[in-house]
Amino acid sequence: MKRLLLIIVVALGVTGCFKKVGFDTTIILYPKVQEVSNGEFAVANGVSAYAYYVAGEDWKVASYEDAVAKIITNEKTAATKSEPAAEAVPYAADDEPADAEGRLKIKTNKQHVMLVAIYPAMEMWAYRHYEVGENLPTTTMKFHFRPWKTGEYVDSGWTFNRKPQPAEPEVGGDENTDNNQE
Repeated sequence: MKRLLLIIVVALGVTGCFKKVGFDTTIILYPKVQEVSNGEFAVANGVSAYAYYVAGEDWKVASYEDAVAKIITNEKTAATKSEPAAEAVPYAADDEPADAEGRLKIKTNKQHVMLVAIYPAMEMWAYRHYEVGENLPTTTMKFHFRPWKTGEYVDSGWTFNRKPQPAEPEVGGDENTDNNQE
């Protein structure tokens, strides 16, 4: 009897060692915007997002137009991809927190994910490479668009960019210098 009990205990212990490892996860994106330096953070409404299953830091989003068209580019090979593996949907209020405004959720099932977020109100985009943890059902990511920053910047693992803005014409210059005609 002891031998049978020992075999059962060992069998149960061994089956526990072969737990299935998966990368199915729901990523909750919580985008915020800081309109001016040292200003308050507000919900960045209108953000959209998508994901590609690519490994390595060689993939990027080259321009705002590419971000909107859902095109990523490999810096080393110049290869492009234009069909995301997953797209974000609004995070429904009944999913849990009462303050779900502006949040998005995106379901992924691979270990290596490239996330892209677009903020049309400020013509900004952001992307990051993320390695999903094993058997992690949910991950929440906060990130901050800062339209007051010029050029590319990195914050919390995200690379942010803003569509180049046209230069404003100089004010106060004397445009017509030939006014003194006799």
